[in-house]
Amino acid sequence: MELRQIEYFMAVAAHQNFSRAAEHVHVSQPSLSIQIGGLERELGTRLFDRLGRKVVLTQAGELFHVHAERALRELDQAEQVVQELLGAKRGRLVVGALSTVNSYLIAPLVSRFKQRFPDIHLQVHAQASADVVNGLLSNRLDIGIC
Repeated sequence: MELRQIEYFMAVAAHQNFSRAAEHVHVSQPSLSIQIGGLERELGTRLFDRLGRKVVLTQAGELFHVHAERALRELDQAEQVVQELLGAKRGRLVVGALSTVNSYLIAPLVSRFKQRFPDIHLQVHAQASADVVNGLLSNRLDIGIC
């Protein structure tokens, strides 16, 4: 089963017409019909009853529609979360800093950082310089301040 087939299925279900659905997803009507046919063969059942130019969901089609809609919504949310992570809106940042730096420099930086990026979980560890370097090399730290 391919994402394209699910998107085509959803378009046909919404438009109740293969030609209008094909226009909506920007493919030819025969290409769309082939993809729907492949999806029906894979599932082992018809998803639509064809009534002339109009199509309606079969019972299997209605059940599939509920789950396909949920799956597409989940994929949209997954894409949004990744884009937020890439845009530095959420995630985790682990910082290692020398104890002396940590005592006078880190507190105001952490405060400003949390105001600007409230959904990023920030961890700051006071460490010896060798531990900061080792943490960076082993990917346990994202940033090291010595």
